[in-house]
Amino acid sequence: MLLKISSFLIVAILISGCFKVAYKFSDVSIPDDLKTFKVVYFENKARYVNPQLTPKITDKLRQKIINQTKLNNTNTDGDIEISGYLSDYSVSTSGVGSGTTTTTNRLNVGMVISI
Repeated sequence: MLLKISSFLIVAILISGCFKVAYKFSDVSIPDDLKTFKVVYFENKARYVNPQLTPKITDKLRQKIINQTKLNNTNTDGDIEISGYLSDYSVSTSGVGSGTTTTTNRLNVGMVISI
């Protein structure tokens, strides 16, 4: 159950950041005994390090949970603790358009998450 929730959270954050798609937690039910959560800072273990990416992912995940669930954020031990690391980060060219500077880039981000 918690794995399903965390997988949905991460996918929703990454997809909404790329495509600006709105997601709701309407398909996920959170047990009544869960009141708090803690998101531990995601470490960057990728070959290429973008220093802005992991703080942004950590904060976006925290905000997504706050805005769309009844759970309260805590800095101490929470009922749910979400942690993980960034395992891959790369940008590649996926298409070249006509003209001198038109290109399409693809961002690949791999993450390992544990609850």
